[in-house]
Amino acid sequence: MLQTVLDGRDGVMPPWGKVLTGIGGDAAVDYTVAYVRSLSDPAQRKDFMPVRGKPLFDSVCAACHGADGKGNPELGAPDLTDAYWLYGGSPEALARTISEGRHGTMPAHRAMLGETRARLVASYVWSLSHPSNPSPVRQ
Repeated sequence: MLQTVLDGRDGVMPPWGKVLTGIGGDAAVDYTVAYVRSLSDPAQRKDFMPVRGKPLFDSVCAACHGADGKGNPELGAPDLTDAYWLYGGSPEALARTISEGRHGTMPAHRAMLGETRARLVASYVWSLSHPSNPSPVRQ
């Protein structure tokens, strides 16, 4: 997190639409979208489309996002099991992301913030995805 705040980062997801279509036919992207959406709702995983999407996910997406879809922060591959979607979680937005890919850029802030302020910002951003369970207040 600190390195990203200080030096920036390019996040690239390649376009996988043609690859998936070559493996799984014309509906492959839709099947993959259905499986990805089921990662945050396991009850859906038994439906027809997610069942068809799982082997496609396993053969293409799992390399970066992990077999469980939890992501890989070192690669910049997000967790697909939570409710946060950088480019939207609708079927249409996910199909576009999978088919066309994405390229996001986080600019470097080293010169603007300096080391100390960058640490504060990185700590704050980290805390947003790692909420603590505060103890009950004693009175």
